Amino acid sequence: MRPSSLKLSPAASSPGRAGDPTNPEAIVRVLFEKSPLLIYITDLEFKVVLFNRALRETTGYDTSDCRNVTGLLQRFYPDRGYRQLVQGIHDGWVRNEHIRDTELICTVKEGQQRTISWSTSRLRVGRGPTIGYVAIGVDVTTRRNLQQWVTLFQHSLQHLEEGEVL
Repeated sequence: MRPSSLKLSPAASSPGRAGDPTNPEAIVRVLFEKSPLLIYITDLEFKVVLFNRALRETTGYDTSDCRNVTGLLQRFYPDRGYRQLVQGIHDGWVRNEHIRDTELICTVKEGQQRTISWSTSRLRVGRGPTIGYVAIGVDVTTRRNLQQWVTLFQHSLQHLEEGEVL
């Protein structure tokens, strides 16, 4: 399979088959789009092939903004030094070096920062050759912020118990 052919076939969205529960491609398309996970897929040349709905909504970007991994990294990670670190993760994909539950600070289109826990993998059909790469993320920003507030609150209580004035 050529890298540029990494797409779900049009048959998955054709009338009469799209709602067919026996059509695996339609099922995969629905799961991909409705998943709360942030997902993007690249081909072997690091062209961004797909962004799912959750990633588009969270970041404000889509594949027209991020046509390849270089463009994606420039938008998600505007700080050059930090972006080079993340580029190293993507460079490792060709050596089958992937990450699991690695938290990175992503800058969204509106400028806010989100903490995303990313896992990556090569994309293959069965035991066949690698046809692309997939990155799957979970937005853990709220959880991290709550953990910071709880820690701050615990420290404040500890100081109050010790009779210290804040």
